[in-house]
Formats: sequence, structure tokens, C-alpha cells
Amino acid sequence: MVFLNDNVSPLKNIIWQYSLSNLNHQMMKQFYAIFLGCCSILVSNAGVFGSVEPGMDQDQLTKGLKRNPALYTTMNEAYIARTGLNGVYQTKLPVGIDRFELFFNFNGGTKLRAIDCYAKKAYTEDEFDSMLRSAYKNMVNDLVAQYGKPINHPGWLSPELIPVGGMRYLHDIKLENSNVYISAGIGQRHAGQFLPIFTVSNTKRATAKVAGTPEQNRQDWKEVMEFPHIYQADELMKSADKALKEKKYDYALQIYKQASKLGSARAYWCIAMLYQNKKVKGDASALKKNAEEYNLMAAEWGYAPAAMKYGKTLPEVAKKLGWDAKMCKVWVSRNQRAAAEGHVSSLFNWGFMNKTGFGVPQNMEEAKKYLQLAADKGDSLAKEALKK
Repeated sequence: MVFLNDNVSPLKNIIWQYSLSNLNHQMMKQFYAIFLGCCSILVSNAGVFGSVEPGMDQDQLTKGLKRNPALYTTMNEAYIARTGLNGVYQTKLPVGIDRFELFFNFNGGTKLRAIDCYAKKAYTEDEFDSMLRSAYKNMVNDLVAQYGKPINHPGWLSPELIPVGGMRYLHDIKLENSNVYISAGIGQRHAGQFLPIFTVSNTKRATAKVAGTPEQNRQDWKEVMEFPHIYQADELMKSADKALKEKKYDYALQIYKQASKLGSARAYWCIAMLYQNKKVKGDASALKKNAEEYNLMAAEWGYAPAAMKYGKTLPEVAKKLGWDAKMCKVWVSRNQRAAAEGHVSSLFNWGFMNKTGFGVPQNMEEAKKYLQLAADKGDSLAKEALKK
């Protein structure tokens, strides 16, 4: 599926309150098959942002943005009228390990020529060949999961090739039955600040000259870790879990928040549970609000137990949260890829999804396999899940 690859004791019982043990397995499998069929139709025909495509005029774009389920803004119409649309809208769910801000380019100020999408997080030159490359791979694999494989197979590039205020594109993806391309690359919006980007337009843009044959480049990409941030977060959370067992809740909260900033979905969920169970100080209404906000972030970043608060199946959750079929498809793909890299929280999450049939057909053999891998690495939730 993916071209750049081949191919907590006080909390432990809460996770199972959303069990699907009473759900008819055969009905769920049939519904899932229908749902996947809908996904493929929507992905091939609805474009990248559905109601927002190159060729629109300003009025059409404004209306399309307002009704688009994949995008959101916190700004009101009066603010947008003063500042314009650039940088106001962003993707509702992450693309890779970040959300992306949208900027719009018009031909002569009339028709939409291209949509430039910039990651919110930038990386330094020292991180160019490590964390940035992983973030880029993560972004492209999410795009591939939704729109298909790229038409070219370049290697990596060097920071010297990217001018300040400019960008260089590496991969082009052509949408099926469409003249629309997604071009993925790296930008340098400010001196020494590099970030993943992708552009939606009617032209191919991958022009970066990089060495290596397509076969060599595919092998090189295969060896790049896609989710190093989850590994870092899991290491941090060992300290938080220890503090939790010692009832040092404020300290645990502090560490979980550090892990969440790395993009850990489980860290968001652990924070939500601390607020929900009133393990930290605050008035009841504030604790409830914080619990709801962090649980939603955990769901958006891919943690299945958090998502199941909104429904027993992924289609139910999608309906509740306003996710479209493409968003669901990449949500599942990202969880599968993260588990394949062997990160503890991801192994548990994928095992949980297979055990409950959430987002994938229920598969107890796969569930036991991944939960056991997580348990072997010391995960307490996985150990509890294996007992049930």
C-alpha cells in the first residue's frame, strides 16, 4: 500500500468500556467492506480537498472552504474579510505528523492556480537528514494512502538546493481520472527553517535533481524510520507511567504533555484520563472540558480507544466527528505503518483495533500477535488486554 515502505495500571480498565464484544462480527465485516468500497470511489473522484480544486474563482473557493469536512479554521468571517484566506484554513487531521496550513495562488487574481500546503512545524538544518526526512516520508505515505503511488522515484536532496523563501519538489502523484497533481517537497520559508510541503495544481512540479536509480532510491527510503517521534514519546511516557503508579499526578501530567507535543496519540489520551478521573486540581467544568479536548486530540492523532468514545465503529466515529472517507482511510493506514515500525504504543493500538474490529476486520490472531509484542516490551495495557 505504501510506497516509501515495502510494503498504566490506574487507567487500564477504562479502555475496555468501549468493547465491541456484543457487536455481530459478520455484520461488521460486511459493513466494513461496503465502507472501503465507498472510500475508493470518493478518493478517485472527489479530488484532494473535495469542494476545493484548482480553477475555482475567489467566491467559489470561499464557499468550498466553508463546507469542506477535511479543513477547518478558528477565525470568524470578519477576520477573514480583513486578512484574506491565506494561512487561515488548515487540515482537520494531521497529514503525516503535522497539520498543514493552506495558501492559495491565483492566475491573474481570478482563477485558483494552485494550493500550497505548509506543515506547521519547521526543522533546522541539523535535523534535515533525520527528523525532517522522517516527517517528509510520513507526509508522502499519508498522501499515497489516499491518492495512489507517485509517478517518479527520487532520492533525498540537500538543504543547499532549497533557496530561502522557496521550495523544491521531489514526488508527483497524479489523481486517477483527473488532471490534478499533488507535488510533495521541502520548503524553506525562513532562513534555516525547513518544512514538508505539498502543492495541489494541474501541473507536475517535481524538478529536484537527486542521484540514484529508482531502485536504489526506493531502498534508501525503505530504511528511513517514519515514526521516530513516537519512539521518543514512548520513552518519555515510561517516566510518566512510573509517576502515575506513584500517584504523582501533576508530574505525570507534565511528562505526558511533553510526549503529546511529539505527536503521541496515547499521550493525549493519558492526559484526557487524568482530567476525566479528576487526578489533577481544577474545578469540575474545567476538568471535563480539558478531558473532552484531549480525548478528541487523541482520536484525531490515531488512538483507537479515544476514538471509540464517539462510536463503536470507525464509520460511526467519522459521522460523529465530521471525517470523510479519505480521512478514515489514512487514519487506519498511519496506525498500521506505525505498528510495523514496532513502537510500543503503536503495537498496542493496532492490536486493540484488531481485537475490537475498529477500522479493520476483527482478527483475534493478529490482535494477539501485536498485543503480545507490546506486552513483551513492558506495556501494561497490552498485558491486561491479553487476559481478556
